[in-house]
Amino acid sequence: AACPISLCAMPPKHVRSRSMGACWKQLSSKRLTRLFLLLCAPVVLLLGPGAAAWAFFQLPSGTELERGVRPSNSDSRRAMLGAMAGGLLAAGSSADAAVVYDDGPVPRKRNALKKISSGTSPNLGLKYDVMKEGTCDGAKYGDFVRAKHKFWFDGFEMGLPRELTEVGLQEVGDFQEPKKFKLGIGEIDKNRYEPPTIQDALLGMKVGEIRRVVLPAKYAFMERGRPFKLKDAYPTIVDQDIPPNADLYYQLEMAWTGPAQLAGCTPAWEEV
Repeated sequence: AACPISLCAMPPKHVRSRSMGACWKQLSSKRLTRLFLLLCAPVVLLLGPGAAAWAFFQLPSGTELERGVRPSNSDSRRAMLGAMAGGLLAAGSSADAAVVYDDGPVPRKRNALKKISSGTSPNLGLKYDVMKEGTCDGAKYGDFVRAKHKFWFDGFEMGLPRELTEVGLQEVGDFQEPKKFKLGIGEIDKNRYEPPTIQDALLGMKVGEIRRVVLPAKYAFMERGRPFKLKDAYPTIVDQDIPPNADLYYQLEMAWTGPAQLAGCTPAWEEV
């Protein structure tokens, strides 16, 4: 006769005297698995968080680890059981959740600069945007200054910025050494590689001020561009040329001026 035992209901009174052992033998392995899961799932859901928290607080503290105290075997077992319980709970709660992976490039977040005001350079009429205001008096012709120059080819913040070197280009980041020169008189120190017309956009800049200006090709390297001077010696090195008729997107930062230091508005450069 078929076993009257059901997984969801007790057998009637007139069949309870039937041998329980014979009934269990008739239950299939699939029903036994279903019964096991039905009984264990509530236990895991109810005791999982508590077990994980209890195991966490049983772990040795950071001070004990610094003193060289090794956790005992019982501590390791408790931590392992807590992790297993927490993992079962997390797996059960997120079984139906959809996971979406994005393989696209993650842009590096920079300190966003926002436009504060606009202006025009006094001689060439270069239009610039002030991204950060400065202090002290503005730079004038004949002033010794230290300024940071970096530029992009295709637009501001499009890739890594670059600066000019004696033979080619160099990629730069947020930390750049300012270049020392004298406005309008001649190039000194490291500024001899920049287009001289960029000095027109530096006029009037205060210490700490940041400007962005588009330098047209006619005021930069025009139709000839600026070829890599060591191309014959190093033919495998690429991306060192400034192509012909290239507009340069410059970001300028005034780091120091001599008159501002003499006026006590900014410290000496060695003290910065």
